Amino acid sequence: MPDITPAQLLAVLTFVVSQIVAWGFVSNDAGQRLISVGGIILPAVWKAADAYLRGQRVKAIQPPPTPKASDGTSGV
Repeated sequence: MPDITPAQLLAVLTFVVSQIVAWGFVSNDAGQRLISVGGIILPAVWKAADAYLRGQRVKAIQPPPTPKASDGTSGV
């Protein structure tokens, strides 16, 4: 089961709504392009930031393992 975050859902919703607005309600070519490109870049940045933050959280929750003692003792 994939772990879907609210940021990912908002990114997809932002993309869909921006494309509907750009191509359905704006009649100016420059405005359509601006809204369309913005609606692609903003969700991409959100998803990249979300992935970065999730990766940092995993590192904070699961610290790297500590190395075993190499002093020649077998733990006895």
